[in-house]
This record gives sequence, structure tokens and C-alpha cells, in this order.
Amino acid sequence: MRKIWICIILTLALLLTACTGGKNSPEKPTDTPNSGKFGQESTQTADSGQEASGQTDPTKPNSNSSQTESSKPSNESSKPSENSKPQESDDDDDSQGEDLSGLPEFLQVATADQRAAYFRAFELYTNGYYSYVGLIDRMENEGYVYEDAVWAVDRIDADWYVDAVGYANYLLSQDNYTRGELWSDLSYAYFTDDQCDYGVANCSADWSYEALQMANSYLYEYAPCAPYDLKMQFMDGGWTQDEIDYAMENCIADFDYYALLRAQDIVGSMGISESTLQYALSMEGYYNDQIDYAVQYCGADWDYEATEVATDYVSDFPDCTHDELYLVLVSNFGFSDYQASQGCANVGK
Repeated sequence: MRKIWICIILTLALLLTACTGGKNSPEKPTDTPNSGKFGQESTQTADSGQEASGQTDPTKPNSNSSQTESSKPSNESSKPSENSKPQESDDDDDSQGEDLSGLPEFLQVATADQRAAYFRAFELYTNGYYSYVGLIDRMENEGYVYEDAVWAVDRIDADWYVDAVGYANYLLSQDNYTRGELWSDLSYAYFTDDQCDYGVANCSADWSYEALQMANSYLYEYAPCAPYDLKMQFMDGGWTQDEIDYAMENCIADFDYYALLRAQDIVGSMGISESTLQYALSMEGYYNDQIDYAVQYCGADWDYEATEVATDYVSDFPDCTHDELYLVLVSNFGFSDYQASQGCANVGK
């Protein structure tokens, strides 16, 4: 009996399966290369290979585009807001926060560069001596724009004539000058002609002293020399006659001694008469009193000098007569009658 019921139950189960099996039975999953975990990994690997090579399959959406809009960083949120951007500043805004109320009105409305140029120009002018052009040139050399330098220099309360005098005094403290040299140096510093004239005329120079210093400087280098040589140094310097006379009278020169040295040098180098020596010294620029001193103390033996000249002449003209030799010694060389006679006798004529 028990077996009969088991058979009945099995029969009913088979019938029930036959009626419902075509509609609800699960399909077998198809084996495809992309199915399952490893299929997904291979797809990702393929996609990443295309990205690495820089190529993208045009039929596939870019992997980066698979991100949702919520996952992309928002451009609006990543930019700083307009209010948070630093504002660009120009020269006119550099003074914000500064109290300019204590400055003159022209500085309050000036640009920052103009104010800086003004303060520098004022500092230079206060502590030195400049011409108008010279100060602008200095400002440019320090890096200021030409327009700002001109703007600044135009607005300082400058008296360029006073600065010409000050600069002239500064130059005089550094070296000895003639009027012409001082004028030239002022002009070189870009002072105008009128300012140069004013500077030279109103400086603190003692021109007599400057003339004396110049004379001594020349003598240190070129003495012994004749008075004429020294006086020539004053010809182009704008000196007055009084200043020249002061320098000549008070300089370190001993013109008597210089004349004596020159006379001894001439006598030692050739046979010469007293009158010819005097003439030679005068032609070199020595004065009469200096010449007389030199001739008196040079130590020349004029009879010997006449004999020396006679000897040289006879060696050149051995057949000359007494009268011819005598005439040459007196007329051409300036020996006295006695000296000429002695010369002729000493050479056998």
C-alpha cells in the first residue's frame, strides 16, 4: 500500500512539471567573453589600453564621460569669485592708505613715481650743486623716467645761478683754476653761459692767489726758465694784468739764477762774445737786469772765447788774412777790438 502511494505521488509530480516547465524555468547563461567578473576586468583592460595609446573607439562613450554630473568638479565652485580676485593697482592707487594731506597740492595729485622723483630731486639738490640739465641727467642715471625727472626738477625751488657759484667754489677747493678753466668746467656740468659767467664772477676765488699757484706749478715742472716762458702761461686764462704781475713778482722763481745757468750752458757749448751772449739771453725772454747778472757772473774769459772762435774759423779758411779774420771776429761775432786782436794773434794771424 505504501508503494502504491509513492507511485501516485511521483506520477502527479511528473504531470505538474510537464504543464509548467516551458514558461518559468531559468535560462542557462550564455558563455560570452565579457560575462562575469573576469569579462568585466578584460573590458576595463581593453579600454585602458586604448586610453594609454591616445586612441578612443568612437562608438563607445569615453570612460571619463561615464561620470555623472554630480561627480564632476564644478567649474563655478572651483573659480574664485570676482570679489575674491586681487585688484590690479596703478600708480594713482598706490597712495591709498597714505595720508597726503600734509603735502603740497601738486604732490597730492601726482602719481607715486612723480612723488618719488620729486623727493629724490629735492634731496640731490639740497645736498649738492647741480645745473638744471645736470640734475635731470643724474635722475635718469638713477633709473627715473625722463618725464618724471623733468616733472620733479621743474617743481623744486631751485636757483641755478646760486648753484653755479656753489659748484665753482667746490671746484676751486679741489684744484687751481684759471677763469677760463673754471668757466669750461661749469659749462661741462651743463650750466648755461649766463650761469657760468655768474659763477666765475661771484665765486670765492682769489684770482691773484690762483695766478700765483699756477705760476709755481709751472716752475716746479719746467724751471729754470725765462720770465717770458712763464708769462705766456697766463695768456689764455682770462687773467688781468694786475694778477699776472702779482704772480710774476711773488712766485718761487729766481730769474737771475736761471739766466746765469743758461749763460753758463751757452758759454760751455761754443765760443761766444759777451754781446752775442747778451743777445741770445734777451731772445730767450730774460730781462736786462737778469742778463747783466748772468754775463757778469758766468765766468767767461772773453779773450779765450775770441781765440776759440778764431781757431774754428781758421780751420775752415786757413788762407784767410789777418784783416779778414779780424773783421769776422768784430762784425760777425761781436768781440771788442782788443779781444779780436788777441784772437788773431793767438792763431798766428
